[in-house]
Amino acid sequence: MPSYLGVSQADLIASINDNLALLETHSPGPACQEMIDALRATDSATGQSKLGAIAAAATDVELATAVRSSGINYVLGRMGEVREFHAYNDTDGTGRAAFISAKAWDGGSGAMLMNYTKVDEECDSWLALSHAAKIEMTDENGAKLNEIARAVSQNEEAIDRALTAMGGIIGGVQGGVDEDTLKSVFLSLDLHERHILNTSFRGLMLENAAPIVAPGALGRYGVVVPELMDKTINWHDPSLRALAGKVGEALSPFYDTDEVQM
Repeated sequence: MPSYLGVSQADLIASINDNLALLETHSPGPACQEMIDALRATDSATGQSKLGAIAAAATDVELATAVRSSGINYVLGRMGEVREFHAYNDTDGTGRAAFISAKAWDGGSGAMLMNYTKVDEECDSWLALSHAAKIEMTDENGAKLNEIARAVSQNEEAIDRALTAMGGIIGGVQGGVDEDTLKSVFLSLDLHERHILNTSFRGLMLENAAPIVAPGALGRYGVVVPELMDKTINWHDPSLRALAGKVGEALSPFYDTDEVQM
């Protein structure tokens, strides 16, 4: 059976399914679901879905190509803070294990576009309400939220609006105010204010939670050159050219399996 970054194909598929199950069971919204549905949609040219290609891969290289081409990392990464929330709160008793399992194959890693999409809006709204449901509005927690907010921003007006929204959303969630009304409170904030609010909520969660230790994915690396670290030579030194060639030759078989990035 092939493997990906040291994770067997079976465990990789189980990890993907576990993470998607949480994102669908506790869906942030239709735009997020649309991204997930695209992973399962059958391609007319290949007769296979993106997730199907991962399951059908017969070699390590085929599996790495299927993972890379599927976009699963982008989906998990774009919804990364939602997955993190599930991990720290161990949603459904599976959130922590699902998050750790994805770390083992770098699930959710990679570059993200910096634009603010409907998916981001849904995730941010979901996070605001989900965090609020977990926060006891004590004087101590209020002071901590204030402190974190002021570490995030120096814009006093934005901080005040974010803190007001925090109090309203926490009280509203716990007081039974309907979800759409509370989401409208969050969405009335501008992007910076939303960032202050959710970063403060996240900071309070992390402050009160035990850290999650998750082993990283398998990787193959180069060699340490002390003279480079000491800056007694630079990359143009002739002695490095031969060494770089040897390292490149040794690592070249592992680019196709994503075990070497550069």
